[in-house]
Amino acid sequence: MKAAEKLRRARYTATTTPDVPRPRRTVTGQQARAEIARAKETDLAGRALPDLIPPRDPPADWARPRPSTAAGLRPGPVPRPSVSGDATGTAPASHTEE
Repeated sequence: MKAAEKLRRARYTATTTPDVPRPRRTVTGQQARAEIARAKETDLAGRALPDLIPPRDPPADWARPRPSTAAGLRPGPVPRPSVSGDATGTAPASHTEE
């Protein structure tokens, strides 16, 4: 229990002048700027893996999108079922009295 309490306890940085207490693991603005500068200097293209193995095709029993029938053409809209009665679908039922 004492070890867990030690881990939960907030720790603050030591200072020699009166200042607002700062948690120990807080990153200062200067440290953040230095880290961002280091990240910008990194050549991401150089770190890319040129020999990356492409993923395998999915198993045959998985659902897949249908191939397009013609280049750039999409299938037409799906027809909606017609509603009997008026266009709003709020026609009175035939067995009710009005």
